[in-house]
Amino acid sequence: MKYRNTIAITVICLIIGLAVAWQYKSVYNNKKTANVQNVTLEDLKDKLILEKKNNEELRSRNDTLNRELKEFEDAKGNIDLYEKNLRIEVEKANIIAGLTDVQGSGIIISISVNDTDFGWISSRDILEVINALRVAEANAIAVNNERIIAMTEISEVGNYLIINGVPMSSDKTFLIKAIVEPQKLDDSIKMLGSVFAKLEKDDMLSVEAEKVDSITIPKIEKNRPSFYFDYIKPSNK
Repeated sequence: MKYRNTIAITVICLIIGLAVAWQYKSVYNNKKTANVQNVTLEDLKDKLILEKKNNEELRSRNDTLNRELKEFEDAKGNIDLYEKNLRIEVEKANIIAGLTDVQGSGIIISISVNDTDFGWISSRDILEVINALRVAEANAIAVNNERIIAMTEISEVGNYLIINGVPMSSDKTFLIKAIVEPQKLDDSIKMLGSVFAKLEKDDMLSVEAEKVDSITIPKIEKNRPSFYFDYIKPSNK
């Protein structure tokens, strides 16, 4: 009789244990699902806000281009107005090509070597910061006052980095300046945070970033290799 009671109690305990375990697992899975749903909803919300912001910017740019096109069309027959619009477009082209000094609010980033006996700044370090700034839609960038343009080369030769044909010691401090729209400055610094953390990972480098109300980025010098276009010409197509 006692043996049967023991078996019965054991079976009941097993059933209760399984029920509790199943209930705990069910609650855990529900919480996990809820957390995943919350994360997914937050991600979707952030993506939706970003896409909406991008669409608004594209719409604004499209409106600007349409307005400029209309101004050119309205200028037909009016030589003075046509020349004025043409000068504006040439000035914009010079700014984009890096052929004129530019000024605006932005960021100054300082990258320095903690121990010059073991550390140095590589071309990869500089390129990662430049790429992050481009993602942040920086309007103009300069490294140690060398304007970064589409044809700028950044390479390493021995203990030097070569930028626009200019050698720079890889164990000296590099200053990277970028002009960024004021409303995007904080987002740009947040975006650069992961890049800075990567550069400082091994304690070889120190990185500092400062927001400034006004900085000047110089034009590219005409004697730089990046400026040579002697062997190309517009296509007739």
